[in-house]
Amino acid sequence: MTVIPEVLHKKAVDATFEQTSVPDIFHFLSTFGESNSPDELIEWLVFVGDHGMAPVVRRSAQSPIYAGEGIFKMATKGAAIKEKTFHSEEDVNKCLSSDPVRAKAAMKIILSKNEQLARRNMRRQDWLASQIFFNRGVVNYQDKEGSVWTLDYQVPDSHYKKLSGGTVWGDGADRNPLKDVTDAQQRIKVDSGGTVSAMFINSRTLADRLSGDEDIQKLLQANAFYQGQNLLTNPEGALSAYLKVMKIIKYDEFMPYSMKIINRVDASTYQVDDPWAVVPGSEVVFKSTDRTGQKLYKDELGVIASIDLTTSQIVLENPLTKIFNQRDDKIHASIPFLQDDRIILMAETIPDGAVCEWINSPMGIPTKYGLQSKTWEEPDPDGVFVRAQNLGLWALKSNQCFYTLDVA
Repeated sequence: MTVIPEVLHKKAVDATFEQTSVPDIFHFLSTFGESNSPDELIEWLVFVGDHGMAPVVRRSAQSPIYAGEGIFKMATKGAAIKEKTFHSEEDVNKCLSSDPVRAKAAMKIILSKNEQLARRNMRRQDWLASQIFFNRGVVNYQDKEGSVWTLDYQVPDSHYKKLSGGTVWGDGADRNPLKDVTDAQQRIKVDSGGTVSAMFINSRTLADRLSGDEDIQKLLQANAFYQGQNLLTNPEGALSAYLKVMKIIKYDEFMPYSMKIINRVDASTYQVDDPWAVVPGSEVVFKSTDRTGQKLYKDELGVIASIDLTTSQIVLENPLTKIFNQRDDKIHASIPFLQDDRIILMAETIPDGAVCEWINSPMGIPTKYGLQSKTWEEPDPDGVFVRAQNLGLWALKSNQCFYTLDVA
């Protein structure tokens, strides 16, 4: 292959990446901005508390020194997000066809694959943000050298509550969702100075713990519309009015994920190639297939009890009854960004501005920032590879701007 169509030139692929819109379901990418770090080591400030105020003193007195109480600096390397897609010789040659209809159809396929590559990169960015807010301020990732980083924002225990017994939402005898949400909002306001602007919940929790609550149904259906919002046709609107939060965001993002088995230690313990996305409690499916992945020989469900990121080992709650080994056996999971029965209250801004931003790390020669492409021809099999690569990290500006409520 000696002629590469223009649609696969780096300049054109970069333009495709830049023009690919951010889907609304990627809430954090849609909400927060970005900036660039001058160095590979990203540094930023985290504000604790509402930062107080300047003192009143005599005009002739020396100015007191503000030492930055309630502020600490964080520094770490960015997460490396990259993957590539292959455009076959057949598709590439169709783009060079003298038949304009044929060429246009081939270019549409190539553009679609490149746009998907960009959106998959964006989705990983949004996932990294969700781990901060939905996993109590802790996120694990790898940098471009493959080093393991655990970023812990040390969110105070006062910003987490697990309900139990009669207080659980949905059917607890002493349940009081309005009080629980109000208490969480007040905690955020007092500690960060921010006003709660969003409550995150997934569809199952919304249905089981709020919309399906008989007491809430009776209250809201006493009038078919609650402050202009119908519980049946718009539960998020009705419940946000009832709970007195600005908006309820139904967050149902998840990702299909698979891990290769590197070593079977015993019936409960397996070393895998990439355990970064799963967490304790994740339900997984062990599958043994042929090399094409089409023929299933056996499968078995398991639940992860613990993970050792240093050794890449996962331990199951119960041992498997079937034997799975390396080669073609894999572990599959559908990982929700927001787990069942967990609700997140968040102030998206504080007095110092937005609570979070994506900071790009410098990469490449010359230095570039943000989502970048690379294209190259592959001789065997003939075709063209396109890579999407991003390097950066979400910087949280306040570790008291959100509250985690496990409602059951």
